[in-house]
Amino acid sequence: MSSHRAGECPDCAQKDAALGARYRELAQLQKLLLAQQGQQARLTQQKTRLEADLAARKAALAREVAARKAAEQRLAQMQVSLSWRVTAPLRRLVRLLRRR
Repeated sequence: MSSHRAGECPDCAQKDAALGARYRELAQLQKLLLAQQGQQARLTQQKTRLEADLAARKAALAREVAARKAAEQRLAQMQVSLSWRVTAPLRRLVRLLRRR
């Protein structure tokens, strides 16, 4: 067993310096990891908000499509009704008079 007094071992000083450098590197990596975890959490929250917004927009679109289809059906029913067909000549006459 070798006996060294503090500060007299050149090999120990190199090992201490290398160990210190590794600790500093570890601290930097931990700091980087925390920053990336924070960024990941923010992106996850943003993704959740965007997915909710997309779902709301899809639901609104579905409601609009249904409303349009219902309106088209009402218009089609009106156009084949007896009253619509009977008043067709009157509507044509009104259009002709408006043009003059």
